[in-house]
Amino acid sequence: MFLRSLLAGLALLAFSVTAQAFQAVDALTPSSSGRFPAYPVDAIPLSLFWAQAGAMVDDDILRTTVKPPTETVLRLGVGGRKDTYVYGRQLLRLEGRVDGYKYNQFSDLDNVGYSALGEWHWEVGNDLSGVLGASRRQYQRDLAQIQRAVKDMITQTNYVANAAYRLGSSFRVRGGAELLEYETAFTAPGNVQTATGILGLDYLTPLGNTFGIEYRQSHGDAPVPVQAAALFPDNTFKERTLALTVGYVNPFFRVAGLVGQTKRDYSALAARDFEGRTWRATVDWLVTPKTALGFETYSLPQSLIDLGASRVVVHGVAFGPGWAPTAKLNFSARIMREKQDFSGDPLVTTGVTPLDLEIVRNLRLGAYWEYNRQIHWQFAIDHGERESNVVGRDFKYNALVANVRYLFW
Repeated sequence: MFLRSLLAGLALLAFSVTAQAFQAVDALTPSSSGRFPAYPVDAIPLSLFWAQAGAMVDDDILRTTVKPPTETVLRLGVGGRKDTYVYGRQLLRLEGRVDGYKYNQFSDLDNVGYSALGEWHWEVGNDLSGVLGASRRQYQRDLAQIQRAVKDMITQTNYVANAAYRLGSSFRVRGGAELLEYETAFTAPGNVQTATGILGLDYLTPLGNTFGIEYRQSHGDAPVPVQAAALFPDNTFKERTLALTVGYVNPFFRVAGLVGQTKRDYSALAARDFEGRTWRATVDWLVTPKTALGFETYSLPQSLIDLGASRVVVHGVAFGPGWAPTAKLNFSARIMREKQDFSGDPLVTTGVTPLDLEIVRNLRLGAYWEYNRQIHWQFAIDHGERESNVVGRDFKYNALVANVRYLFW
């Protein structure tokens, strides 16, 4: 579970520099979240609901070289989670949220985003368990990529089925399948679809640490850009990854990650193929019970609808210290640098556009204040910049973000 949650967090952090700056507060967690040993972890209630309000001031909301007027964005949202044991240890989990965004200068960007999830966490005996679920979310396309005040909503749908079986006390075999779909209809009509199969074997220590091997195979299908439609018929690929995994916890360190070899082959234009070492890893060093130093690194190819369904190889490193002086208040920072290589973009390979190489950097400072059990405040300062070899893609921005959330059960 520790390995899964930390790697999921890394997936969300990838490409975060150019994402909506509200993410700077959404990523903050209370002192009782489990990162700081000085404070007991709050028990997870079966039901939790919340309402929130936030404001952001951003001096370059469109992420352009020539800055537009400073923008103020307001956010109102509600959400919740409901866990129900339907029979024995069979758990049904339902989650959902709706957020409305109101822009002061660029009212055309006003939008409502949502997410919903339903999962069945099943168990058969003491050795066999798994998850069957589906989720969907809708959000505004990353403005740093389109660099225009255009409302362009993306719908992401994800289907998951997995299972794990304990082989005695020391080994676990696991497998699963996932279908991920992105749909958009405005800036780049079409969708991106990726189906993935996973098979793994883990060694479990008496302390709950894991060391394993994992094989992933994916088949992806993305729309062909209009500018390159006459040059090749489709944009499908097959990707295979063989990796070693680790999830390790002791009183001073928490380590989670995987490292392996990835090969991606496209059905057209072999020049876009990728083969190389890939990894994702995070380390938390618990310097004191109230102080933690976090380190992250990742290198992998990705197909993102926000980037026009291009294949982008990203190499990133990040450092994130945290300090919780009290059980109600903690401070955090995150410094990140990421290199993005667009050499797999079909428009680059066919000579329609030049090769795009970009460096993005980000600095975030955050504070989480649990005023009382119901009212939680989050504050963040967010600075980001991008260097690109394509004219007009450079930018620097600064944003101030505040959010208050009211929890009720």
